[in-house]
Amino acid sequence: MKAAVLFCHSDEQALNEVAEKELSRQYKLLSQYANEHGFELEHLFFHIGQLDYEHPDDVLLRFLRGLQNSRSNIVIAETRDYFPESQMRFIPPIHACFLKEHIQQMKIGSRQHPLPAEKKTLSGKPYLYNKEKNR
Repeated sequence: MKAAVLFCHSDEQALNEVAEKELSRQYKLLSQYANEHGFELEHLFFHIGQLDYEHPDDVLLRFLRGLQNSRSNIVIAETRDYFPESQMRFIPPIHACFLKEHIQQMKIGSRQHPLPAEKKTLSGKPYLYNKEKNR
């Protein structure tokens, strides 16, 4: 079974009812796709706010580091819009499935820039679920 990382995102600036509903909708859609295509879920990331890969917040930084250290190099996301061309140089090389665009596997990312140095303290925002820790 192939391992995959799910990436759910909401543009809301804070966790609220709208963001929760959007993240839940995406999770259902992405996990259904993963199950139908034989993917094992390795990690699941819930991100809210601005997607700035050059200056990532804690959750986005964990997502990017997770991609580098993952046994999976496949990300499943609803739309390619979450990975804009202007930010590709800050995203590690991966394969992605984008449901909205009906793209089953597309190479994205680059080795151009290393990830930012480790932050001393992370916020501990609860938007990250790691299957490995919940066994």
